[in-house]
Amino acid sequence: MSTTVEATHEYAHDVETVYAAFSDPDFYLQKFEGVGARNVEVLSTTEDEGVFTVETTREVPLDVPSALKALLGEWTVVVQNEEWVESEDGEYLNELNMSSDGMPAKMTGTMRLYATDDGCVNEVAI
Repeated sequence: MSTTVEATHEYAHDVETVYAAFSDPDFYLQKFEGVGARNVEVLSTTEDEGVFTVETTREVPLDVPSALKALLGEWTVVVQNEEWVESEDGEYLNELNMSSDGMPAKMTGTMRLYATDDGCVNEVAI
């Protein structure tokens, strides 16, 4: 079974300011802890010729029926890899992959960060 979740986030800041946050390892720590994850770590980052990559890990609470919690536990470890690439027209494109220890599921997604007259927009599809 495959499901796509889409979201659009509008920011009142220019695209360079928002991308600077997205390419700051501390941003990932704050973002994941802010949504209830624990034991958040940035495992690696690289930045080379307009390409930024980041690998993170975190524990997230499982939202599964109680019978499955007995088997899987209350928390699972998620490993996430992202690659941001700056395009020639000033947009930033992201590909991400997430996997979870002990869960037979993987998630993939994309993000597109681009300028608007009032700031910028990040379109997300996971």
